[in-house]
Amino acid sequence: MSRITGDRPPLPKKPIRFMHKLRSYVRQKGLAASTEKNYCSWIKRFIKFHQFLHPEKMSKQHVEQFLHHLVVVERVTINTQKSALNALAFLFNQFLDSPLGELNITRAKRGPKLPTVLSHSEAHTIISTLKPPCKLVVQLLYGSGLRVNEALSIRLKDIDFEANKLAVVNGKGGKNRFTILPTTLQEELKFQIEIVKRLHQVDLANGHGWAFSDENEINFANTRLRALPWQYLFPADTLSYDMKAQRPVRYHISDSSIQRHVRAAVKLCYLIKEVTPHTFRHTFATRLLEAGINIRVIQDLLGHSSVSTTEIYTHVLHKHGYSLKSPMDDTNIQ
Repeated sequence: MSRITGDRPPLPKKPIRFMHKLRSYVRQKGLAASTEKNYCSWIKRFIKFHQFLHPEKMSKQHVEQFLHHLVVVERVTINTQKSALNALAFLFNQFLDSPLGELNITRAKRGPKLPTVLSHSEAHTIISTLKPPCKLVVQLLYGSGLRVNEALSIRLKDIDFEANKLAVVNGKGGKNRFTILPTTLQEELKFQIEIVKRLHQVDLANGHGWAFSDENEINFANTRLRALPWQYLFPADTLSYDMKAQRPVRYHISDSSIQRHVRAAVKLCYLIKEVTPHTFRHTFATRLLEAGINIRVIQDLLGHSSVSTTEIYTHVLHKHGYSLKSPMDDTNIQ
């Protein structure tokens, strides 16, 4: 039985090591697991760059040197530099309480890399080689524009068959939103829900039945998380042990397994494009742009904070006047 605290590594009750203290502080701030992972990755890289000098002995000059190296030597993009800067600003301004002030840094000039986009037929060719439940996960990435961890974090309560919409709870940046639920996937989704029901009945019979929660209200979660609506749509095959709640829980399948299956499927299809699970989200957005859907609508469906992030897809011809429809439901696009 694996140990989990969400997508986060377990921490000792009284953290002593620097990174343990940092992770504990991030969690006290209520930041998302993805944010914690990103911040810690950049901060470790920053410490290694400066020959493992302790951050408490560093200053804004060390930050400037690191960011300069990223731009001049590693030639990172604008977004990558921003990601590093955000992590280091959090480290000094908040965790160490040593404000950096105004930084004198070389600004990255390279824009974000244009995303790989599949044709409708390429997307379906790859999907057709996948097996359940990975196949349904990827269909949701393409049909609803989800990030892979958003798809894996779907609970049964998030699905609205009547309104053909899907709730994305605590997505990137901790934001909630609604997106399209492809009508062509209803039967597959209902079949998957039946699988979840049977597995949940077995868990309950064995004295378990809790889904995982990354929240602090453990007492409230004791009753709520044992209810069927709170079970993950794509549950893991085995139980995990939640270190925070001190009990076995049913977590969802891992994103690494989806990535592995997609890589294998792409090889089978002999595609020369560089395809990851995220490629299907890019393709979702591009197909909607091709159909003439307003970019602000696409921004909302994708959960982008700024429309400038969504505008990367405007390399595709932007037409207007078509009704909103999931690309998964369009059988006419070739």
